[in-house]
Amino acid sequence: MASVLLHPADPSWVPADNPPLIETLQESGFIGSVLPERYQKGYYTGSSFISQINFLGCAPNIQLIPDEKSVDGEFCAIRFHCHDSPVFMHTTSQLPMPRCPDCRARFSSLPDMSNPDVAVPCLKCQRHTPVHSLVWRQMAGYARFFVEVTGVYPQEALPTPGLLKTLTTLSNCDWRYFYR
Repeated sequence: MASVLLHPADPSWVPADNPPLIETLQESGFIGSVLPERYQKGYYTGSSFISQINFLGCAPNIQLIPDEKSVDGEFCAIRFHCHDSPVFMHTTSQLPMPRCPDCRARFSSLPDMSNPDVAVPCLKCQRHTPVHSLVWRQMAGYARFFVEVTGVYPQEALPTPGLLKTLTTLSNCDWRYFYR
């Protein structure tokens, strides 16, 4: 089963203090109580989760509560990932070529991903863009902090503008998402 990962547009942002982030997301109903120890560290979905993630398709199958056979990733849960420095995460081993955020031209080769702030030139419009700002079409992201929603199918779960606004208010920067 796949996940949708949300991350701040500023790749170096991390919450200064996790309790306000957790409290705000619990108050909004996005996350619920802490998962039992038998699962990876994380949270159940909250009472308003379904109104903060749009599920596409005619009959999405979302398991919000694990059954006795459930293992991690087979049910919908919320997990937070924090890294010491920005990391590049992506959906598959065959990563698509990124696009220029200005002219939307596709790059002909992958840029050096070791530093998110290195600016790479677009061959079409000549604009230099930091690697973390390239357009990956919801297939990759660059950040220190990620909010992961597990147990969803790729391209089927979309964060609502309200959820993104809550995260933007907490971080003072825009948020993006991708599937893995």
